[in-house]
Amino acid sequence: MAASSSSSAVQNPLNPLNLPPIVKVGKSLQVTGNMMPFDKDALKLCFDKAVDFESLRVNGFDVEELFNKQGWNRYFEMLNGPIFAGLIKEFWMKASVFDKNYAELEEEPCLIKDPSLKGKTREQMGLRPFNGTGLVWTSLSRKGILPSC
Repeated sequence: MAASSSSSAVQNPLNPLNLPPIVKVGKSLQVTGNMMPFDKDALKLCFDKAVDFESLRVNGFDVEELFNKQGWNRYFEMLNGPIFAGLIKEFWMKASVFDKNYAELEEEPCLIKDPSLKGKTREQMGLRPFNGTGLVWTSLSRKGILPSC
């Protein structure tokens, strides 16, 4: 019994699964303000490779050919570049950190507005829970860049 396979032409080699685009650029895209109060050109990026075969080779581990024979070269090309420095800087200019100090600053206006909330949990105050320091993630939507709560 012969196995049959249907082969369809891949239209975009960078998107072989033909996944839908994540972001649609248009008039609905809104740019948020920066969280960091300085010029993004002041940010210095340290470029590095996720897998540096040259460094491994210099240190006596010449394994690049082993991965190439297994067909992994395209994967490592994807991991090692390109780096979109402008996009990375824009992200970090707009990112904010949700730490204990920020959580306490969020609670103060609630307590001033309604003193009966003293001793209540953040959820009871109508605030998102604080589970430890982390980045405040954002998501893109048709309405703009929104915090993911």
